Amino acid sequence: MIGKNISVRDRIIIGVAIAVPLMFLVGFILHSIISSPGTVEIIQKDNLMKHFNGKIDSMYFDEENHNVKYAVSNKVRFQSLEIGNLI
Repeated sequence: MIGKNISVRDRIIIGVAIAVPLMFLVGFILHSIISSPGTVEIIQKDNLMKHFNGKIDSMYFDEENHNVKYAVSNKVRFQSLEIGNLI
């Protein structure tokens, strides 16, 4: 039998090698679930972006988000608009 020839030290090493990555994976999944915004919050933000009226105050490129162009109007951000456009 193969299983009976493994020493206790080897079993501990194999167990740790399997258990530690699994614990990190479960921790990452739980962190993602807890810290992500809820469905209602995402829908409300999307609706705000669709149904806002006003004038664009400034523009900028978000370098951390692959240089996506944003328009800012009273602290609300929109994508792909030009200065002076009415929204």
